[in-house]
Amino acid sequence: MKDLTGEAVRAHYDTDIESKYGNEYEFNRWFKQARTWLDYYMTHRAISHHLKSLSFNSCFELGPGPGTWSKLLYRHNPNAQFDLLDISDAMKQQFALEMRAQSNVTYTVSDFLEYTPREKQYDLFFSSRALEYLPNKEEAVEKIAHLVKPGGTSIIITKNPHAFTLRKKHTKAFHTGQLSTHNLTRLLNNVGFENIEIYPVIVRLPLIDRLTLRLSRKLFEHLYTRPTSKLSSIAESYCVICKKKS
Repeated sequence: MKDLTGEAVRAHYDTDIESKYGNEYEFNRWFKQARTWLDYYMTHRAISHHLKSLSFNSCFELGPGPGTWSKLLYRHNPNAQFDLLDISDAMKQQFALEMRAQSNVTYTVSDFLEYTPREKQYDLFFSSRALEYLPNKEEAVEKIAHLVKPGGTSIIITKNPHAFTLRKKHTKAFHTGQLSTHNLTRLLNNVGFENIEIYPVIVRLPLIDRLTLRLSRKLFEHLYTRPTSKLSSIAESYCVICKKKS
């Protein structure tokens, strides 16, 4: 099995944008199938809920892709400064038109682990489904801590390695970078984050049909606002919210 590298992740997305998604990544990724539409719904609801109680004037987003979730951050405070970073230039070309021309939004293409941040810290660090693709998690979490102001907030959504949907053994390194809640909590604690809370995001059941999709949605509505100490295997992904020590 080849090692996971930033270059492999970049090549994967730069190629798939056209070959797999026909240069319509956001639509084809989320809205062509009932299951992926439900994934979008759950993630949208979860992010919107967790943003409600937050106040921020600056935000760094890792892995914005076409801006699917960037739009939620932007609409929460359109006057904030948003610095977005993605490894794929093809993803940048898909970036939401709503935000492209805004002077308070920048979109940089770079490998996060090779990125040299400006001497600037942010009220909010946000990332959805990007951390699992970084080969060195310790270095990545250290860089996240460097980017967040004392007292600032980090929101990270990532896949659950213990989800039943991920129990199949993958031979490609691209699909093997998930972190357990225990390991991610440990890494965040080590670099000065506290008040760490875990929430389920996408809920999936083993069978995928109309009945189980409805049941998945009902379970999600019951669970997504409740912090948990033990993540269920029906949670395909989870959200970690924490504060950097002042």
